[in-house]
Amino acid sequence: MDEISRGARRNGCAIEVGLSPLVSSFECHATSLHASPSKQIESSSATAIHCDGRGRIGVSSSADDLLGISAMDYFQGVVTEFLRAKRSRFVNTEYMINLDLDGTYKKDRHWYCDAVAIDFADSTVHLCEITYSKTLQAVAKRLQLWCNHWPELVEAIRRDSSLQGQWHVVPRVFVPGPLEASLAARISVLKRPAPCSQPMPQPIVTLLEEVLPWKYRSWNGQPFAESGDA
Repeated sequence: MDEISRGARRNGCAIEVGLSPLVSSFECHATSLHASPSKQIESSSATAIHCDGRGRIGVSSSADDLLGISAMDYFQGVVTEFLRAKRSRFVNTEYMINLDLDGTYKKDRHWYCDAVAIDFADSTVHLCEITYSKTLQAVAKRLQLWCNHWPELVEAIRRDSSLQGQWHVVPRVFVPGPLEASLAARISVLKRPAPCSQPMPQPIVTLLEEVLPWKYRSWNGQPFAESGDA
């Protein structure tokens, strides 16, 4: 089995890859055992993914194209494998961020982050969210709430992950290429609390097209071609 085939199947999901001179498409068959109810709701109203021969992802909201609620969960696994491929980076999925220590989980003060990736190479903590909702409403709301509470959020992650020394914490959003401009517009209108001693950094935006398993080397995260940041 070649490297591309290994990469396409290593996520624990069966990926059907049909190649033709013009189009390659894949269907995702996976059922998450760990998705929270909110994630299941978002997934059930989300969209199907189609990938053409250039690795570009298309988004369709037709119910006929949906494969149960598995598409979002599948792509969360794809992103997780991409993050883990870099050997200096360690990933904790469905990471609970809770700003309060009193055992309560107050509204808009706790979140399940899709993945927290800690990179020892540059002492960076990536708070990763994966979405292909056309409205981007949920991820925009989350970024705004994080922005409102950023110093508390950073302290909560340092506390609960026992981080020592200096760490740079940054949000990172994974979206399909067709939604990149819409996400940039959403980020540009985030309201920054003032004054703030520790403002939220500009979120990193990574396209889902860049993290497909056949785009990078599984043993070190480096791209096969110079096409993006690993």
